[in-house]
Formats: sequence, C-alpha cells, structure tokens
Amino acid sequence: MIVEGLIITVDRTGQVNLAPLGPVVDEGQTHFLLRPFQGSKTLANLQETGVATFHIIDDVELTARAAINAIAEMPKLERVAGVEVPVLADTCRWFALRVVEIDASQARVEVRTEVTAQGALRDFWGFNRAKHAILEAAIAATRVKLLPGEEIVAEFRRLAPLVRKTGGTAEQRAWDLLANHVAGTLGVLPQELGSISAGRPRRVRVETGSRLHFGMFSFGQPNVPAFGGLGAMVSEPSVVVELTLADRLSAEGPLASVAEAALRRAQQAGWLADLPGCHAQIMETPRQHIGLGVGTQLALAVVAGGNALAGGPLRSAEELATVSGRAGRSSIGTLGFVSGGLLIEAGKPVDASRNATAIGQLVARVALPDDWRWILLTPREASGLSGDTERRAFETLPAVPEAVTNELVRLATLDIVPAAQRADVNTFNESLHRFSILAGNCFARHQQGVPFHAWTARWIAWLQQAGVRGGAQSSWGPTLALVAASETAARDLVDRLSIAKGEDVEVVIARPANRGALIAVDY
Repeated sequence: MIVEGLIITVDRTGQVNLAPLGPVVDEGQTHFLLRPFQGSKTLANLQETGVATFHIIDDVELTARAAINAIAEMPKLERVAGVEVPVLADTCRWFALRVVEIDASQARVEVRTEVTAQGALRDFWGFNRAKHAILEAAIAATRVKLLPGEEIVAEFRRLAPLVRKTGGTAEQRAWDLLANHVAGTLGVLPQELGSISAGRPRRVRVETGSRLHFGMFSFGQPNVPAFGGLGAMVSEPSVVVELTLADRLSAEGPLASVAEAALRRAQQAGWLADLPGCHAQIMETPRQHIGLGVGTQLALAVVAGGNALAGGPLRSAEELATVSGRAGRSSIGTLGFVSGGLLIEAGKPVDASRNATAIGQLVARVALPDDWRWILLTPREASGLSGDTERRAFETLPAVPEAVTNELVRLATLDIVPAAQRADVNTFNESLHRFSILAGNCFARHQQGVPFHAWTARWIAWLQQAGVRGGAQSSWGPTLALVAASETAARDLVDRLSIAKGEDVEVVIARPANRGALIAVDY
C-alpha cells in the first residue's frame, strides 16, 4: 500500500528538509520502502545520515507548500526522546525510520527502511473531496517537469471543480499555491488551470520576488531588436500586496504612490469596472532604485491582484505589462513575474522598439537548482539611475556594437544557461561575471567610465582579491549578485565577507524563484 505524507530528513549539520513522499508500507507498518528521485535533497540526506521521520497529516496547505518547495518558514517541530530526527508538532501520526538498504540503480531510488519508533499526536480529521483533489494536484505539481504540459493542465482542470464545490479557505489557498507554481513552470497564467472561484473574492494577496537584470543585448542598432537581455527572479527581498474591496481607490504602505498609480491604470483599462473601489495594502517591499526592479514587480502585483479581485478574465503578459505601465524597455521583470526562473529575452521587434505596449520575446526560461542560493549585496545608502535621469542616459548612450551583441547572446545561450542546467555553479558565476562586464561597458559613460556602479566595482575587486569567483551587477546597480551552491556555502561566504571593513552593506541570501507570482484569493 502507498501512503502519502511528509518526510523529514537531516544532513550531517542537522539542517532539516521537509518534502512530500509516498512510500510503500507493509501491512504491519514495520517497514517503509521510500522511492525518492535521484538528485533530491531527501535522497542525499538519507544517504548521508540514514534516518528520517514520516508523517501522516491532514494539512493539505502544508502538503502543497512542501510539494513545490514554497515553505518560507519551517512549521513547528518537536524532539522525541530516542528519535534522531524531529517530528512535526501538528501531525496525526509519525514514524521514525532507519535506512536498511539503498538501491540507486534507477531513477526512482529504492530506500528500504525499518520503523524504529512511532507515535500519534491527534486524531486524523479526514479528507473531503477538496482535500483529495489538493493531494492529487500536489503530486501532479511534483511531476510538472516529467510529464507533458497538456497532461498537467488537464489534470488541474479536472480537479478544480472539486476544490470549488467542497473546499474551505485552506484548500483554496493550497490550490492557489499549486496553480501559481505549475502555471509559472509551464509559462501560462493560473486561470488556465481552472477556476475555483465561488462568488466575489473578499481579499487577494499577491507575492512576488525581486528581479535581477544582468544587462541588455542591444540598443541603438538599426534593424536589430531593441533591449532584450538576461535576468533572473529571486524569492527575496519580496513584494507582498493585499487588495481588498473599498469605496474608492487607495493604497497604503511603502511606495503607496506607485501602487495607487497602478490601480488607476487598471481602472482606466476597465479591469476594475465591477468594483466600487479597491485598497492596496503594501505589506512588504524593498526600497526602489537598487537594481531589483521593485517598481515593476509592485505595479504588476497591484494590477494582477486588482484583476483577480474583480473576477477578471485571463490576462496575458502583454496586458499585464501594458496596464501596469511597465513595458517601456526590458521585459525581464514582466516575464519573471509570470513564470520566474532564469530568463533570456530577445528584445522588442524592430518595428515595435518604441511601442510602450509591446514586450520582448521570451527565448529561454530555465529553473535554477533548488539548492542554489543568490547572495545579494547592496549598500544601504547608494542607488542607481532611475526616472528622468535614466531616460536621458539611454538617449545619450552610443549604440551597442554588433560584435558585443553577438558575444552577449553567445554567453547567455551557450555558457550561462547550460551551466544552470547541469548545476555547474562555478561556470555559471564566471560566465555571468563576463556577461555583466561586457554588458556594463555599454553603460560606462554614465558609470564613471567603468562597467559597474562605483560601489559595485569596489566590491567586485575585493571579491576577486579574496578568491571569490563571479559577481554581477543588476541593472544600474548598486546591487551585486552571485550564486552559492547551497545554503551552507552561502552562509560561509557571507561570514567571509564580514571581514570587509567600513561598509554599511545589506546582505540577503535568497532562494531562486522558479515560479511566477503567487496570487492567493480568499472568498
């Protein structure tokens, strides 16, 4: 019998990993056959420490988050005497497992374990049809890269009515999590996976990460697509907005003026026609003009959330960009909002380079390894170009030479993307650094004659002296980004960076955002 649940494993340092798993269990519940995939953190931990705890739960929202690796904060854990791995505090039953044998000769590794201890913490509440549907959707979400996209979409459309008819708010939130993740991975919008709406929403919460942009392929060349370039989405710092019904349009919180302007654009476009008003509460946002595309992510979050609050139809990336007013040049931020990942954009067609409603064509989207961590370094005071200053800068920049465009495209497509696909962090960092230098040279006229913001250039030089590979500026800077192979490696490097004296620097360790924005609807 296969039983679905959550497994906790630990590595040698004690770091906890929580993941969904469906082991084969014997009738006496004394032996579990685990079947993790090659390359998974669960398998690596089992091979390293040989112990785990398996949990029978009825919390489908936690199951959904675990399935798509979207657990921002680990749920409460408890230690049990004689058990080496912690146990979920809110579980129905748990089993402590010890590895007996591992057969890694095939894609689904077979890990035979024996039960060394078990316990029950509370009664099993039971699954209604919506909970069963969420469980099936979570399993489908874990296979989104293994099965044809049309099969995944068909499965979600089959399950959506079950959640709509029999689910509560927890099931609706779980559905939103899974639908956003799958939609982002497949490059579609969540509405294409089926609607679970039941009446007018009372609140919409939108969460998106930050955008890194490492340089444009071209500008100023005749008969060549304009802008384009290479970028990526990171999970932190995040932009979080909650939208609710109101008697007028309003916004509150940091960058409220950006949010209110986006609401007015959505209203003018007719997206909020059925609402008396709308209030946007900005819950989280980093500061603007440090290279993270904050204004774009906030504006997109507001118009997408307003559209969901109004029960609007499916909106394309082009519509989101146009109504948010964020389609001027690069489209990396818009494409990243929809799908996440590492992105290559070809730029706007020649005949649309000055069209504020056109967005660039997506050439490639790659999910970065889940274990990788971005390290973002930003001075607390300095900022990059923005607004009128940025616009004037573009007007006076010389055209990018064709040879430079060709080399930037080659680096992105033949070095950086393949390195990400094979999880080669060193080649990825080195190639990204070369790309950043080459792209940055095109902006040297406005960056004191160097490829980078002055602050960024000093830190890149310091990193090289310290033997650290890579380092790339995002947009106009000053944020500097590089990748570490794991959370542990990232923290070790951050500890090394602390020896740099006299700098007031904000350091963020961020997961890759391999999915688009999360749009959660409460009814």
